[in-house]
Amino acid sequence: MDCSATVILNEKNNVAYLSLNRPAACNALNQTLIQELNRHLKSLAENSNIRLVVLQAEGNHFCSGADLKEMALAKNLSYEQKLAEAQHLSEMLQRLYQLPQPTIACIQGQVRGGGLGLIACVDITLAANNAQFSFSETKLGLIPAIISPYVVSAIGARAAIAQMFSGEVFEAKEAHRLGLIHKLFPEPELAISRDNLIATLLKNGPIALKEMKALAKTLRQQVTPALQESLIEKLAELQSSPEAKEGILAFLEKRQPSWAYHVS
Repeated sequence: MDCSATVILNEKNNVAYLSLNRPAACNALNQTLIQELNRHLKSLAENSNIRLVVLQAEGNHFCSGADLKEMALAKNLSYEQKLAEAQHLSEMLQRLYQLPQPTIACIQGQVRGGGLGLIACVDITLAANNAQFSFSETKLGLIPAIISPYVVSAIGARAAIAQMFSGEVFEAKEAHRLGLIHKLFPEPELAISRDNLIATLLKNGPIALKEMKALAKTLRQQVTPALQESLIEKLAELQSSPEAKEGILAFLEKRQPSWAYHVS
């Protein structure tokens, strides 16, 4: 096991455990992590010995979304370079969404932006009852473009749109009510609950699980190549905008962006 990797893969009893491993950065999605996760997902999709895939995270927080420090340093990248980075994110999410094995997410702490995209791409979601969630993009002058089809598929357009407009933090109980999270547990019980679910699923027929995953794909909203392409372009476009640059810089400098409106 390479503990310096941004994603750690462990395999045990026909189950693959993918752990996001940037705890000091709250497991923010930088380009290295995105591409490592994409590589592991590609390998697991081709591994017929793996019956289940678990997505989890080291440290106190599941995923704080895009790595804003990396985005700020990359502010002078060309539109084409930003397009390529958005493409990497899109490919990774699509691989997770289309993985032939059933997938489980085990979630603790803070989940922001792209982290909710990861959750929405997974089949079954377990979370600590003190976890918190936010589609934080609009507060940064961005929109959750690439993750949006997966979130709409998970919780429906009306609920997704309301949360994406506000960008406000919502609690685990609300995430459960919306259907984003399937089951809540006290944080100390989260690992045990994950293991109990794995044991339950492994008692089911291997072929039946595989066919059930195939059925799940047909029941979900289809994320078409044309839709993906348009959202990749939109994200790259907004990342290059003065508003997004100001929003990200303001967040990193712990101040209000210049365009924030205060109601007295």
